Amino acid sequence: MVLETGLYGLLWHQNFPAYSSWTSQHSWIYHVCEFNYAREMIRLNIEHAELKPRREGDRSIMAEVYHHFNSAADLRAINRVRMLHGVVTISDITAADSRKLDHVFLVGDAFEGTRNEYIWPCKHHVSPSDGQWNSCSHTIFNCVNLWATGSLLPIPNG
Repeated sequence: MVLETGLYGLLWHQNFPAYSSWTSQHSWIYHVCEFNYAREMIRLNIEHAELKPRREGDRSIMAEVYHHFNSAADLRAINRVRMLHGVVTISDITAADSRKLDHVFLVGDAFEGTRNEYIWPCKHHVSPSDGQWNSCSHTIFNCVNLWATGSLLPIPNG
């Protein structure tokens, strides 16, 4: 569930109405979060694995995408492709110079390498209708030459 939300921090502190629009509803953790959000009765502070920025100024792809796409169908499609590639952060999809999108993430095939240390549960199946990923990539990166905009550019450590 943590990898599927693609957000930094504990699940209990996330915006449930936001991430519920792109995550699957199969897990019991999803239903615990839904129950707690609907009733506001229980405050959970149980620690679990968390996603964190890998570089200073790095951002979660899904947190950024949520600001630009309103449709749950679009968000789910983007998330399927993100999980297919096994990426979480903006820096995961940037080229080595940290200034532009790595074009390997614009092809239809799954990225075969790794950009993080997470153990991804399974490759999600995507379809040609999941073209929102390219729109998402172009929203995050300037669509003329795919250079990162200043506000999204992760600053390399060291």
